[in-house]
Amino acid sequence: MNFKIITLLAILFCLTACEKEGYNYDKYLNGREITYTGTVSNLKANPGNQRVQLTWNPSSDPTIVKYVIRYNSQRDSIVVNANGETTAQTVKAYIPGLGEYVQEFTLYTYDAAGNKSIGQTITAVRVYGPIYSSTLRNRPSSGAGFDNSGNVLINFTAALDTVNTTTRLTYKNTAGAITNVLLHPDSLKVALPGWKDGENVLIQSAYVPVRNSVDTFWVSYSDTLKGKDIFYSARVAGSFTCTGTLERQPNPVEAVNENKDISYQGNNIFKTILPVFNNSGLTLYLRVNDDNSVTIMPNSGSEASVAITADGPCSFDPVAKKFLVNFTYTNTSNLFRRGSIVYTRNL
Repeated sequence: MNFKIITLLAILFCLTACEKEGYNYDKYLNGREITYTGTVSNLKANPGNQRVQLTWNPSSDPTIVKYVIRYNSQRDSIVVNANGETTAQTVKAYIPGLGEYVQEFTLYTYDAAGNKSIGQTITAVRVYGPIYSSTLRNRPSSGAGFDNSGNVLINFTAALDTVNTTTRLTYKNTAGAITNVLLHPDSLKVALPGWKDGENVLIQSAYVPVRNSVDTFWVSYSDTLKGKDIFYSARVAGSFTCTGTLERQPNPVEAVNENKDISYQGNNIFKTILPVFNNSGLTLYLRVNDDNSVTIMPNSGSEASVAITADGPCSFDPVAKKFLVNFTYTNTSNLFRRGSIVYTRNL
């Protein structure tokens, strides 16, 4: 009997408590219902340069008059007015002036009476800026050649960064006009129509941090491809006919007539083979100086234990594309040779 009485009292207490609690809840509503406006769909964030673009499809709720986007831990906000867009349209909003760190954004819709929707939040949105930009480097070139039309081709290594968008090459053409050409990230070479021989070429690459970035970041500086390097690599290096004389004491002077290739090594240095009776083991390194005189480099012939030195003036003719090489060489057995060779580029 006592158990039944205790149970009944407990039930009555709970009913009283619930009624009181419900009354308190109603008091906070001020006698009215809470109204929520509709939420948007497909809310997305596209990062950029110290800014972010948010996009969304509007709600079908016709009472919405504005959107409020809160960020910076809800301390800052922007307002975007609704203009009766349909659910098939896309609304875009930019949030500028952001620091280069991870942000989150919460979007609310509002009606004219101030009622708002439940917040929709996008988290972990990375913002890019000077720190990211400082890591970017221009795409490196890898020499030059020419196409069938005689235009200079600048070769490049493959783009390692998958978000390289383009590389711009700036140069002066034969008419003296500044010209720009663009290199696609998937291409390994680009032609420079009308490039003026000897003119420097500026190289500057552009990137996006992610595919949906709203901003493109250009490398903050340009790399310079020296005009002489282009000229030597594209216009000079190639196949040459070698003519001249060779003295092998005590034998009489003999004529030389051979074909040799000359490759460009950079830094005004060319590499070839000394044309001495079709040998293939006497490497000759030639440096073209600013006055077009030529220096035989000390490492010439070293792979065959031969010392090759100048024996008279050596020079380069940039118009005719000819090298004049006067030389002597000796080896460890004191074998002596003296020659005068003209390398003439084959057309």
